[in-house]
This record gives sequence, C-alpha cells and structure tokens, in this order.
Amino acid sequence: MKKRYNRKPFIIQGINTKKHAFVGIEWPFISTRDGSEYRVTMQDAGFTCECAGFTFHGKCRHINSVGERLLDENYVRYR
Repeated sequence: MKKRYNRKPFIIQGINTKKHAFVGIEWPFISTRDGSEYRVTMQDAGFTCECAGFTFHGKCRHINSVGERLLDENYVRYR
C-alpha cells in the first residue's frame, strides 16, 4: 500500500483563495510520462494536486501552471 502524505494546500502569492469564486474548481493535467491524469483543486486554504510532486514536496509544476494562468493579465479577473 502506498503511503499518502497529507500536505497543506499550497498558497500562491497574489491569489486570495478564501471564498474565491473558483473554490472547488479542478484543472486537469495529463502526465507526460504515463498518461495518467492529475487534478489541481482550488480550496479556501490554497491549491492541492494529486501528483507525486505535491504529495512529496508540497508544491508542483501543475499548481504553478494554474497560478500563472490565474495571474496572467489576459485571464478573467476573479482574485
């Protein structure tokens, strides 16, 4: 059985997730290694991801990608 780590949600500077309109929204990512799917989820306390990087390190490139999209000035503003 795989050991799962409970990580605190990752906070992205510049995005206030508390009562954000996107809380509960999931962004899917397909793994380039094996084709499996990971989901980044916005929660009141920050972002979580199902990938091994987040599980072991508490941060990952999937969350960074979502953060970059949300902080992009051309993206819909819901901060």
